Formats: sequence, C-alpha cells, structure tokens
Amino acid sequence: MTTIQISKKTQERLIRVISDYQKKIGRRINYDEIIEIILNQYESDKLAMKNFKEDFGLLKGKTEKVVDELRKLKSEGNEKFEQFTK
Repeated sequence: MTTIQISKKTQERLIRVISDYQKKIGRRINYDEIIEIILNQYESDKLAMKNFKEDFGLLKGKTEKVVDELRKLKSEGNEKFEQFTK
C-alpha cells in the first residue's frame, strides 16, 4: 500500500465523488476503488477520443471546434426528430 498526499480541497471533491458513486451502485467503496474507476474512465475517454480522431480525421480544424459542431448537429437533429414525432 502506498500513501499519497492530496489537498483538503481535492479530498473533499473525492469524497463527494465516492458518495455519488456509492449511491449509484448501492455499496461502500474505498479510495482505491474510486481511483481505479476514475483511471478507467480516463482511459476509456482517451480511447474514445483517439477513435473519434481516427474516424473523423479528414475533418479540418481543432478537435474542440469539430466536437462543438457535431454536438450542434446532433441537437438540431433531435429537434427535427421531435418535430416528426409530434
């Protein structure tokens, strides 16, 4: 087991995350488990972004701008879908 130092502010945030996650799964978890969950999510997000860049690599511009534009298109698509379902 290794000891790590974190600020009080980070500890408070981590405790809130632990609390939210415990409510979600219905059981207690420790710091090691939540750090593992956070790391897995980070790696999953990183892989998703890598795949996104590979899939949409032909798009020009900064990734953030491309993502924003795709979100706008999705939102517009949802609005159009709602129009058809009313």
